[in-house]
Amino acid sequence: MTNAARGIVRAGYLCGAAFVVVSAIQGCVHGEDWKADALWSLVFGGSALLLLWAVGTAGIRVLLRSRLPGEIARDNVAAGVAAGAHFAATGLIIAKCFYGDDVATLGISVVFFVIGQATLHLFVVLFRLLTLYAEEQEIEGENVAAAVSYAGAMIAIALIVGHATEGDFAGWGISLRAYGVALVSALVLYPVRQLGVQTLLLRKRFAAATSTVSSRRSATSGRAPSRPFPTSPPRSSSPVSHDRRRAHIRGLRGAAHGWRRHLRSVARGQAAIPFRARGGRRG
Repeated sequence: MTNAARGIVRAGYLCGAAFVVVSAIQGCVHGEDWKADALWSLVFGGSALLLLWAVGTAGIRVLLRSRLPGEIARDNVAAGVAAGAHFAATGLIIAKCFYGDDVATLGISVVFFVIGQATLHLFVVLFRLLTLYAEEQEIEGENVAAAVSYAGAMIAIALIVGHATEGDFAGWGISLRAYGVALVSALVLYPVRQLGVQTLLLRKRFAAATSTVSSRRSATSGRAPSRPFPTSPPRSSSPVSHDRRRAHIRGLRGAAHGWRRHLRSVARGQAAIPFRARGGRRG
C-alpha cells in the first residue's frame, strides 16, 4: 500500500538535497583547477548531504512533541507536509553555509549552520506560541491547512536565516553582528503575515484566520477537533459497502443492456412496447 506521507517527506528531502548540490557546485567550482574543484565540491557537497539527512531525521523526531514519525507511518498527509518542509528548510540553511575551497572554511560552515539551525527552531517555536491553535494537535488530526501554514512559516524563516548566514567571513565579531542584524527582518514576519494574509486577502479580523485554519481538519480522520465545528458524516469505506455499490452498478448496466436489446426487437417488429412505456392508464 502506498504511503503518501512518506512520499511527501522524500520530496522534501530531495528539494533540500537539490538546494545543497546547486550551492556546492556554485561555491566550490572556480574553473581554474578541475581537480581541486571536483575535490572540494565532493567534500562540501557530501558533508552537506550527510548533515541534511542526519539533522533532518533528528529534527522530525523532536518536532511537534515527537509525534511526526508515528503519524507519517500511519499515512497522515499533514504530518508528511510538516516533515517535508523541515527537510526543505534545513536544506536551505545548509545551502547558504556549505561552500568553499579549504578545511578552515568547512569548519566555519559547520559553526554557522549550527547557529542557523538553532535560530530556525527558536523562531519556529516563537511562531507557534503566537498561533492561536495547537499545531501538533491539528496536524495529528490530519488538518492539511494547518500543516501548510506551519510549512510555509518554517520555509519563510529558513529563507531569512539562510540569508543571514550567507556572506564572506570577516571575523567572528563582525560576522555574528551582521548575522544578528539580518535576523531583524524575521521579527516582522508574523505581523506582516497577519496583516497581509488575514486582514487584506482574507478580509478577516487580525486573529480570525488562525481559527479558520484550525477548523479545517479532515472530516475523514475520525478525530475530535480542538474546537467544535460542523462536519459531514464520513463516508463508509468498508468492503461490504464497496461490494454492494459494485453489485448495484452491475445491475444497472444489465438492465440498460436488456432495454437496448428489447428496443431493437421493437424496431424490427418482433416485440411490443410495454404498456407503461406507452404512457397508457389502467382501465
